[in-house]
Amino acid sequence: MGVSREELTSLMETFEDLGLSELVLSVGGTRVELTSDGKPPTMTAAGALHQVLAPSIGIVRLTSERGGRVRAGDVVCTLDVWKSTIAVSAEVDGTVRTVHVADGTMVEYGQPLLDIEHG
Repeated sequence: MGVSREELTSLMETFEDLGLSELVLSVGGTRVELTSDGKPPTMTAAGALHQVLAPSIGIVRLTSERGGRVRAGDVVCTLDVWKSTIAVSAEVDGTVRTVHVADGTMVEYGQPLLDIEHG
């Protein structure tokens, strides 16, 4: 991957500090999109994998598992944040190839949750 987790975290902090509304960055085959309109950050690695990132801190509740088929718009997990729940949806049709987190664990904003193979 062209952007490390530390670099992505620093980029998100700088994005917020500068009050930017949108940023699209491509580095070494990795495309990062950040917006301030409440949409989750997206990062698509080179090749056929789409990485789903946490749109907020919270406790993850998985609704998809490795090998499962998903369609764009399907809820792949939820995040429990205080007394609310945030649905996290797939942005592509495909198969869940990697789940990066365990159900019930705390995740950070921008943390990889799972990878979806296009198709």
